[in-house]
Amino acid sequence: MCAGANQSPIHLSQGSAKPCKGTCDLKIDATNITSGSLAVSDEGLVLSASSLGSCTYNNISYNCVMLLINNPSHHTIEKNSRADGEVIAVFNSAQGEYLQVCVQFYVNPSPGPSLDFFKQIIPYASGSQTTVQLSGWSLQQMIPDDGSFFMYDGSLMVPGCAPADTVVFKSSINIDQTDFANLVNKVTAGSRNIQPLGNRELFYNDGADMGFMPHDNKTYLVMKPLKPQKKKKLEISKADLKTTSAKEAAKRPGVLGQTAKHVNDNWDAYVEGFFFIIFTGLVLYGWRYMYPHVNWLNGMYDWVKNTTGKKVVSPGVIYSKPVNPIIINRTPQQKPGILNSINRRLASSGL
Repeated sequence: MCAGANQSPIHLSQGSAKPCKGTCDLKIDATNITSGSLAVSDEGLVLSASSLGSCTYNNISYNCVMLLINNPSHHTIEKNSRADGEVIAVFNSAQGEYLQVCVQFYVNPSPGPSLDFFKQIIPYASGSQTTVQLSGWSLQQMIPDDGSFFMYDGSLMVPGCAPADTVVFKSSINIDQTDFANLVNKVTAGSRNIQPLGNRELFYNDGADMGFMPHDNKTYLVMKPLKPQKKKKLEISKADLKTTSAKEAAKRPGVLGQTAKHVNDNWDAYVEGFFFIIFTGLVLYGWRYMYPHVNWLNGMYDWVKNTTGKKVVSPGVIYSKPVNPIIINRTPQQKPGILNSINRRLASSGL
C-alpha cells in the first residue's frame, strides 16, 4: 500500500487537461528485443530485462527495465469505467528519474501489431520465473496508431510507488480473446484505486510530438507543427538602399528617361521620319497649289474604285468650282447641241 502526494492512477479527461505546448515531447525507440524474464506477481504479469527498449522524454534518455500487464486497467479515461486491462512500460534515466508509459487494451480480434505483442508473452506465463524468447518484438507494438496522450506527475504502480512522470495514451490497443483468457487465469485481477488530482496539472498532447527512433545508424528529422500565427497588418517601409537589389532598382531610369534613351540610341531613324513627314506635307501642299480646282479627295476615291474593279458612283462633282444651276435645270430641248445650232442658222438665212 502506497501513500503520499501525487499518486497514480487518476481519472483522465481531455476537458480538464491543458495543452502541452512542447512540454510532452515523447519518442519511443523501435529496437527489437530478443528475450526477457517473465514472472507472475501480485502487481500483474511482469516482463523484465536489462533493456526492453528506450525512449526520450523532454530531451532526457530513458531505458525500459520492466513491463507490467494487469487486468482491469488502473486508469480511467473520459468515462469512469475501466478498460479490460492496461500495459505499463517502466523506464528510468541515468539520473535515477522514472517514467511510466501506460496503454489500455480491450478484447478485440482485429488485426494489429498489439496482438503479436501480447501473444509472445502471455501464453508463457507460469508460477515461476521463465525466460521467453522474443522475435520481432518491440515497445513500438504497444503504441496506438493515434499518438495522443495525457501526462501528469504520478507514481509507479509497484511497491515503493516512487515519483514518476506518467504518460497515458488516450486510445487503446487490442488483445486476442485467448490471450486475455490466459491472463485472467494466470494473474490475479486487481487495480489501484483512483487517486485525486489535487493541485497537480494534467496535460494533453494531440500526438504531434510523438515519434519513433529506429536504431539503424541513420539520422532522422522530427518535424513539429508551428503554432498558429496572428495575421499582421501590411507595413509599408522605405527601401533599404544598402542592398545590391535596391541599388540596382534605384539606378533604373523612369519612363521619360527610358524614352529619351531610346530616341538618343535611334536618332537617325527619328530624323529620317521627321523629314519624310515634312516632304509628304510639301508634296500635298504643292498639288493643292497647282490644281486649286481639283477635288483631289474625290479623284482618289474614283481611282480606288476603278482599281478594285467596282462600278464607280461619284459621290459629287469633281470640280470645286460651282456649276451654273441654270444649265443644270434646262430641259433637253433647251440644251445647246448640233441640231439646235443648225436650226438657228437655217432660220437666220430664211430657209
